[in-house]
Amino acid sequence: MSTADFRAGQIIQLRYKQRELKAIVIDPNGLGDGKPTIGLGFRSMDRHIGVPQTTLSRRVMQIDGEKWLELPSGKRFRVMQIAADDGNEYLLLEASDWVELAKDWAQNPGKLRKPARDGLIEFLAWYAAEGIYAQAY
Repeated sequence: MSTADFRAGQIIQLRYKQRELKAIVIDPNGLGDGKPTIGLGFRSMDRHIGVPQTTLSRRVMQIDGEKWLELPSGKRFRVMQIAADDGNEYLLLEASDWVELAKDWAQNPGKLRKPARDGLIEFLAWYAAEGIYAQAY
């Protein structure tokens, strides 16, 4: 796929541990001309990493008209709601924020259960070895 073909809301399939992971284009030129920023949705984190969508949704708050996800450490991540080209609305975080979220939550798990913590750690290992953007391009 040519980078000129990227558009906001486009779904890109990435390989994650022999499975397909949906990433969604946030901004087709977010990292420069033809280099999109992509996001990962709450449903993907539930399905592939084991962090329940309800756990994520309960941590979302409104601040000055924007949605933020707050972790037990107090760290916050901006949540975006995007209409994807499959007709669905997704709550998502930019991909690099997912990496920071996984790191922070694994270090400060609060009441997060062990399978979800392990899923976050596995996600970090995959990201380090494969790289989300390398897979997207």
